[in-house]
Amino acid sequence: MADETRSNPGRPRVGSAEPDRKRRDLLLLAAGGTAVAAGAATVSSLVTRSVIESQDAESSLEHSGVVPRGIVRDFADPLLEVVRLLNEAAEIEHDLMLQYIYAAYSLKPGYEDILGYGLPDSHSLLGVAIQEMQHLKAVNELLVALGASPVLRRQDFPYEVDIYPFPFMLEPLSRHSLAKYLYCEAPPGAFDDGSGTDPAYTADVIRALDGDPRPNHVGSLYAAVADLLIEMNESGESPLTDTAHWLEVIAHIREEGEEDHYGFFRDLFLGRHRLLGNRKTVWDLSPDDDDYPVRSGIPFNPTAYSGHPNSLTDPDVRNLAWQGNLCYWAMLLLLDLAYRGQAGEAALVLSRQLMQGPLWSLAREMPKRGAGLPFDPLSMAFNLGDNRQATLLYLRRLLDESISHFDDHQLLFPPDFDISLIAEIAVLAGEDSV
Repeated sequence: MADETRSNPGRPRVGSAEPDRKRRDLLLLAAGGTAVAAGAATVSSLVTRSVIESQDAESSLEHSGVVPRGIVRDFADPLLEVVRLLNEAAEIEHDLMLQYIYAAYSLKPGYEDILGYGLPDSHSLLGVAIQEMQHLKAVNELLVALGASPVLRRQDFPYEVDIYPFPFMLEPLSRHSLAKYLYCEAPPGAFDDGSGTDPAYTADVIRALDGDPRPNHVGSLYAAVADLLIEMNESGESPLTDTAHWLEVIAHIREEGEEDHYGFFRDLFLGRHRLLGNRKTVWDLSPDDDDYPVRSGIPFNPTAYSGHPNSLTDPDVRNLAWQGNLCYWAMLLLLDLAYRGQAGEAALVLSRQLMQGPLWSLAREMPKRGAGLPFDPLSMAFNLGDNRQATLLYLRRLLDESISHFDDHQLLFPPDFDISLIAEIAVLAGEDSV
């Protein structure tokens, strides 16, 4: 059972013998061996183990009346297929990060410990969101190591393809959204009748999902990625110089989601989280009840684009949201520079400062005005420049627009909105110092 007060331990995790043994086998195999110690595993047996995991997950879904789908392979070429799956993984990690941030700031004052304080951890919403940002970084670094481009696009909510566990959307925290989050993060077999899970809990989750669970968890996507990395390594045609390292990274992402994140969302969903006062009926309260943890009136899938469905109608709120978009887009441009190897650690640090400074300032302010940050997609994408200099030019112009927008509407902004940081990054971009 997950302990919501536990700090995030380093990896490998102690006390989980089977995952550690699988990871050891994978690492030794990726280093070039075809047999490992007594009871050694071959590539085929490792893949078989993955298939068994999938079958276990399918068995649990059959109990819910859901037809299993799993991750369907499109390309016979493992490199094409793994790049396809990693593109989807990057979008999913990006989407989860945004949804968790949006949900975090929908909480009423007094729930700061559940909201979080900006540190990566598995016992607060912002902490989990930052860990998803770390997963996004890892997936993009793997894409680049494979010779592919980084992926910083997000889905235009609500949107769904077969590989996604659910249509993702920006929404306030609720029993329904928590059911989606825990289901996305759940390990294989979490809802299997033979897993020891309380049948009443499983039924409660399915009911909160409107009776519509999906066959895929996020971990099943990463299991397929790991199998493909092994397949390429065995063929001798992998572009990776250290498959062992990347298998460890994938194992870390899976464990963090399937154990820590799943346990956190499960405890919130059940109302037994200590920060909810262990009130199992808290989510049954009316949203207008003073004891309900979430602010009322927070919109679903807002946008700062004028004339669009769900466009924020209050012009002051829309102006704040547009500044949020400008900060969000600048953050992604910095990440793109860093992931492409066109900038060093400074670009990553600056992107985090933008997110945890000006962006989160607006994220705190918007719910007070009955809204939320839209995190609108940028139609021009985030690889605007075809080289470092061009990208820095676009970054500087975007930041200059952010400064001008602030100057035009500065009376709207909360006192802690740090325009000086945006100005400093604009100067660094202009001086080619990012």
